Amino acid sequence: MAVYSLGQERTGLANGTALWELRTAAAARARIHVISLSYSIATSGWRFSVGRPAAIGITPTSPQTWLAHDPADPVGTVQGAVAWATGPTVPAAFFRQHFAFNQYMLFWTFPVPLTIAAASSVVVWTGTAGTATTIQMFARGDE
Repeated sequence: MAVYSLGQERTGLANGTALWELRTAAAARARIHVISLSYSIATSGWRFSVGRPAAIGITPTSPQTWLAHDPADPVGTVQGAVAWATGPTVPAAFFRQHFAFNQYMLFWTFPVPLTIAAASSVVVWTGTAGTATTIQMFARGDE
């Protein structure tokens, strides 16, 4: 399997919404090995969680396709999105959760990769009141 990565940035977050969505194409599956966040939080803190949304986002705005580590590998099919016409819905349960204060770098690793089914997604969800100015996100996986 080919290895891929993607880094994106998000500003102007709202509490209780999808921060980042990693989406697969209609006929493709993918596996996530690592998700990382880097941020500076100005107030009381944030909770970040990762899970499968009840419904994927609709009409993502300017999605980015993850990049192959080896240029000889096929072009990736997974896309990252930070804005949508209709955002993904909150997951019923989460694989990982983390409560954060101040400046921080968070790494979620999945020794057994987290699989994204075809035409599906995984989201990083925000929760708990706080103010975050900019968050950088990174994921590595294969397909």
